[in-house]
Amino acid sequence: MADEDTTLLGEQLARLGVDHRVDTMEESTRIDYQAALDAYESAKRAVPRLTRPDEVSTVVDTLSTGRYALACVQARLEGRPIPELRVPCFFNPQHGPSVRDVLWTAPGRGTRNVPACAQDASRVANGQQPDREFDRALRKNPTERLRWIGFLETQVQEIIDGWVEENDLESDTPAPWKVKAPRRRPPKKAAGSD
Repeated sequence: MADEDTTLLGEQLARLGVDHRVDTMEESTRIDYQAALDAYESAKRAVPRLTRPDEVSTVVDTLSTGRYALACVQARLEGRPIPELRVPCFFNPQHGPSVRDVLWTAPGRGTRNVPACAQDASRVANGQQPDREFDRALRKNPTERLRWIGFLETQVQEIIDGWVEENDLESDTPAPWKVKAPRRRPPKKAAGSD
């Protein structure tokens, strides 16, 4: 899957290069384009050398960085604000960074909030099924699924670390979601009262 993801990013960059000449882009757009290209080249060099599952998460992280940079380029070229740095789309990380969380009910697994790209968020909002081809591929390959779980854990930790830094918290101050609320115990009944 890492090889397929790398090829897809390369194809997206190639299409962008055909549609828009790089030398006519504004400097900030060229910088993002170069970051996406660098991420693609790095992943392309790393994929043939993968030997252990933990190495794949590095490639996946590199591809995620490239997809985000590509999303920034596309936004600038279309005159939209650059997207917020978020975790990849839950339904298919090849779609790039998620744009918002959606309430989604997985058949037989319950309802939960998941990060979704614009296309999948729109599909869910309109009662359609999101693109779950990537999900189906992971079900067929348990090793790849474990690699993605490790990658997503890393992404979530980076977001949490950014939140802690952004809110200027001391390193020994626990984040609000780590503080356990005291348990409330029911009042003791007085002896002889029912």
